[in-house]
Amino acid sequence: MTLRRHALIVALASACGIARATGCDTLIGDWNWFTGGKVTVTPNNTLLYDGSKAGRWNCLDPAQQAARLVWNIGTIDTVSVAGNHLTGTNDQGINVHAERRSAPANRAATTSAEPAAVTPPTGNAMAGRDGHGQQVPYPEQTLSRMNIAAALSAQQIFELGTQLGTQHRTAESAAAFLKCSDMGNMRCTAALGLMYDQGRGVPLDRVRAVWYLTRAANAGNRGAAYQIGVYWEDGEILPQDLKKAMDWYLKSAELGLSQAERRVGLAYELGEIVPRSRAKAIEWLAKAAAQGDGMSGEIVGILRNPNSPAQFRDLDALAAYYQSLYRAQFAIGPPRGGGYNGNSYAHGNAVAAYMAAGDPAGAATCQATPSCRH
Repeated sequence: MTLRRHALIVALASACGIARATGCDTLIGDWNWFTGGKVTVTPNNTLLYDGSKAGRWNCLDPAQQAARLVWNIGTIDTVSVAGNHLTGTNDQGINVHAERRSAPANRAATTSAEPAAVTPPTGNAMAGRDGHGQQVPYPEQTLSRMNIAAALSAQQIFELGTQLGTQHRTAESAAAFLKCSDMGNMRCTAALGLMYDQGRGVPLDRVRAVWYLTRAANAGNRGAAYQIGVYWEDGEILPQDLKKAMDWYLKSAELGLSQAERRVGLAYELGEIVPRSRAKAIEWLAKAAAQGDGMSGEIVGILRNPNSPAQFRDLDALAAYYQSLYRAQFAIGPPRGGGYNGNSYAHGNAVAAYMAAGDPAGAATCQATPSCRH
């Protein structure tokens, strides 16, 4: 079993496929790459290096046959094609070049079932489809129509973007985040990356989402680090790599994100990627609980209880045990007026402890005795 994905990400991943780009058809085919290997640019926006999946690409400008190549190793190439020659640079300033090995593929024959194209802008901003399938502009276009005072700091523009978001002016919010991201504010960078991930106020563009979120995560943004971990775990945006996922979750947890602290704590309890350690599980979950994460607090209570199982097989087993405690808590009826009842919770704990010890008769007797404690 892999680390469980956050429910929101599961919903987004199932509802929205990775945005694909049309155009730039002359890029498609096999290339003798400047590093010595063979790169295959496929019609479904995948990059292969000597036959192995190595990244993804999208078209920047069909008229100029310009494209962005996002490699799994973390580099990004911006290239253009002229005849049988490919040239460009990557984000590290290295010149990129290649010579064609084979003719471009017939893209039209392979893209009939693909979703509508989302083409990112270059000089003149263009539009694409958001997470609901509606046509929306890229933030470069929106920003060109806004009048953001030059005297505003990056932090002030971030606050402006946040305010616009609360007013449901998401396109303008994204444009503000683009502005302050370009000024070096990593909170803006992370916010814009998440908007691209969800297609909220901007076109749904996972290539840009990865770029912005990775940039913010490498700069120490804890929310972005967590999201990159989700990408590596999920295997739909980046190729699945659970070790890398755990590394990013740990980085986010060490930066104090309660969601990541809970994820790391559960990983230690269940022995997923990291060795089982109840002590470390409690340590991380307690940190999350101290920040107000109620679920982590509940799990810490279970793990600290000497009557709880010595270990849980997986998350399903932990969830089932938690549910048994909850059902037992309210088996004698919730307190008048509802709400949490410490006595009934302790009674439920006692019933569950008998069950966990393999003593159903003792559990039945305890259940029938409201004052039973274990």
